[in-house]
Amino acid sequence: MTDTKIFNSVEAACQCVGIEPRPVRPGAFVRTNVVNDRRGKGDGVIKGHQDGKGGIVQNWKTGKQALFFYDYREGQKVTKAAVQAYQRELAARLREEAKQTAARHDAVAALAAQIMQAAKTSFSHPYLRRKRVLGAPGAPAFEIDRNTAQALIDRAQIPQADGKSQSIRWAGGRLLCVPLTDDRGVLRSLQFIDSNEGTKIFMKGGQKAGLFWRPGDLPVQSWSREPIGLCEGVATALSVRVLFGLPCVAGIDAGNLKAAAQNLRRAYPSAPIIVFADRDANNKGELGAKAAAMTVDNVRVALCPELTSDELRRFKEITGTDRPTDFNDLMIGRAITPDSKR
Repeated sequence: MTDTKIFNSVEAACQCVGIEPRPVRPGAFVRTNVVNDRRGKGDGVIKGHQDGKGGIVQNWKTGKQALFFYDYREGQKVTKAAVQAYQRELAARLREEAKQTAARHDAVAALAAQIMQAAKTSFSHPYLRRKRVLGAPGAPAFEIDRNTAQALIDRAQIPQADGKSQSIRWAGGRLLCVPLTDDRGVLRSLQFIDSNEGTKIFMKGGQKAGLFWRPGDLPVQSWSREPIGLCEGVATALSVRVLFGLPCVAGIDAGNLKAAAQNLRRAYPSAPIIVFADRDANNKGELGAKAAAMTVDNVRVALCPELTSDELRRFKEITGTDRPTDFNDLMIGRAITPDSKR
């Protein structure tokens, strides 16, 4: 007999595996979140059985499962065949969802290629200028008009999991295009950065895990033993290059640093990797960097140092804020720019 625990309500089953409960319908498959885990969004699943008498829940991150039968009484025997039927039903639905997700990722990759073909060479995007990395070696060099990008998105008609297509009509008119590639250099998705507030927009339904942006002058793959940097955002990666002369890729956010480091190792098997971690108030940057260092060989962490009083004063004068967190802030505080390094 399986050791899968059984309850008489979906709420109790979800509590057992650590996911948030959701309304259940017969035969329906519902994504939910892991409890008290910001990175666990969508990592819980609830599958209502076709007969309407119960269902099965699973925490995708831990693998824990639990069953619920509405008429279940404590101590009641449930046959092994019944439990296995529920598990097979969930497994089949997860396989189908995985196929749909893979197809969606491929469709977004094709759309990303179309957008890059329609993009124009960018010489002075406001975001790069504001971050003081305009002209930095390997900087993103293409942008696209918001309306042109939206027209391509609308034309693609990619079926999304929530049934709603992506809208970027609210964004600034000039979108910086940040190509996101895998370890082989294959374009899989894009990040847009708008010209008004520097808001970052991911292509809806696109792959993210393990992808990274690499500077345009970095070989796609190499056996070089020269160090390579890894950080979160593009501006930070460019700032690392300006500060230390080290080519640096962007893993997009702290939660993706471990997977990005794994793909980076495949692309550059012999290169030492230095993860330049943000100094966040919640330690997300440092934790993400340490996770990468613990998982991938020949990786070390460089946490962004605190700014000196002079650097902090200069940073506040330029940015109007007194909360530096990353190496771009450090570069600004040190009054170093791509031009000053030439």
